Amino acid sequence: MSKKLKEIMKVKKKEDREIKLRKRLKDLGGSLMRLSTNGKFLEEEAIARIINTERSLREENLWAIAFMSAIASVVSASVALIAIIKY
Repeated sequence: MSKKLKEIMKVKKKEDREIKLRKRLKDLGGSLMRLSTNGKFLEEEAIARIINTERSLREENLWAIAFMSAIASVVSASVALIAIIKY
């Protein structure tokens, strides 16, 4: 669970917590559809969506790091090959 989500969960008043959960989910780009049933806010569903959205965003960042690492490996191998050929 992220630091921001933990802070939201510390909010005592249920209505304020609901507003913050909805805002956090919206800021992350998650879906706000069907977060209520019979007029009751589904807090657990909102939390699960926030956690899944945050995980997805982290995984995207890891993909970029892995790609940069692969490029660095290719550059390193190229430099090593040039050094072997020249000397």
